[in-house]
Amino acid sequence: LPVSMHCWQGDDVSGFENPEGSLTGGIQATGNYPGKARNASELRTDLEQAMRLIPGPKRLNLHAIYLESDTPVARDQIKPEHFKNWVEWAKANQLGLDFNPSCF
Repeated sequence: LPVSMHCWQGDDVSGFENPEGSLTGGIQATGNYPGKARNASELRTDLEQAMRLIPGPKRLNLHAIYLESDTPVARDQIKPEHFKNWVEWAKANQLGLDFNPSCF
C-alpha cells in the first residue's frame, strides 16, 4: 500500500497561500522550525530527499494552502491551474496526489 505523506511535514503547516500570515484555527504547530521550505520548489526538493529514504510506493497529500500563484488567491477562487507545478512534479516522480481542502 502506498504511504501518503502530508505536504506540511516539510514546512510545519505554513503553506504558500499567505506567506506573511500566521497559523490559526487551533493548529498545534509553530510554523517556524529552522531550515523549513520557503517556497514550493524548496518543498518539492525536500520531499524528494525524504521519499528517497522511505521505502515502497508513496503518495503526497497536498493541502490547498500549498497552491502556487503570483498573487493572493481566496480559497473559493482556487483552481486546478494553481497546482500545475505539483501535478507535473508528481508525474515526473511517479507519485499519486491526494488533495486536502485545508478547512482550518
